[in-house]
Amino acid sequence: MNGWAKIQFAIAALATAGFAAIGWHGFRVAADAAQFALHTQLALIATLALVLGQAWMALFAIGSERRLRALLAPGAPERGALARVRDRVAGVALAALVATLVHFALAGRLFASHAPRWIHASAALAAFAVQCLALVVEARELARHQRLVAGLAAGPAASVRVLDSAGS
Repeated sequence: MNGWAKIQFAIAALATAGFAAIGWHGFRVAADAAQFALHTQLALIATLALVLGQAWMALFAIGSERRLRALLAPGAPERGALARVRDRVAGVALAALVATLVHFALAGRLFASHAPRWIHASAALAAFAVQCLALVVEARELARHQRLVAGLAAGPAASVRVLDSAGS
């Protein structure tokens, strides 16, 4: 993974860990109204970090594929491989982003209507599961992306300057 991808992945991974910790905090303070304000504030921070990290992952995959595609011949097999990496990373990143936002909207609505807590907890667990799956797929696909970039940099017609900045 190049430097930008590592930073974006780290943001998404740390935000996912924060989301889990804040979920645990929510379970522990569910009956304490005084602590609930802290839970909602921390949850907002974790949600924003997840949205930022996953949106950057999707944009990185799309942007670097476009930039690298311009270097390749129209029939090059690497074009298909880059497109598959782009589709997988962007797909799971957007799924994690949507799951997080759905949970956020649902949590706000449930809080306003005093709905049963199990609905909120189920949505949080589902969002967390999607985020974990996204991180696994993103790590695998970004490693594949880096191998493709390294192979292109070794080619005779490669522009190392463009390849070094792929995705930045």
